[in-house]
Amino acid sequence: MFLVLLFSCLVHPYHRSLAEVQWNTESQRYEVALRVDPRDLDNALSDQHRRPVVLDRMDEADANAMLKAYVGKHLRLLRPQSDSNRADEDKRPDKAATMHWVGFEADDRGKYLWLYFEWTPASGEAPQWIENRLFMKTEPTHISTLVFTELDKRPALVFTKQRSRQPLPEAAAAR
Repeated sequence: MFLVLLFSCLVHPYHRSLAEVQWNTESQRYEVALRVDPRDLDNALSDQHRRPVVLDRMDEADANAMLKAYVGKHLRLLRPQSDSNRADEDKRPDKAATMHWVGFEADDRGKYLWLYFEWTPASGEAPQWIENRLFMKTEPTHISTLVFTELDKRPALVFTKQRSRQPLPEAAAAR
């Protein structure tokens, strides 16, 4: 039985990402540190650009531009602009937070990449939502977790392909 379990773990790849999110009262921005597997990221970028992409072989400025575009498209902080009960033709598009790219680095073991950026929330009174589609196209079993580190209970949101949009935890949304 142990050998069967061990074999199934080796055959089935494990795809996860983890983000730590913290509100900065001085800048009025959410600061995000996102830990990803570089192989998952290379696969997703290769798929998006329809050519092989290997970040550690790229010029740093090109890599930053590519990462900013990918993360900005697939991980968004949103403020809905219309009532979800309205007819589709009456709905206005969601307002996305402004993303400010900071950069990226490999961890000390070279196993993960850390991506850093900030969100300035869109104005408005509607509750905020996070839409997370990171790696969902190339790794359909990917699980992405966002942890709100400055809040007492450290609430977390867990995203999958089937659950890619969730409201901000109440304490985090009260910004």
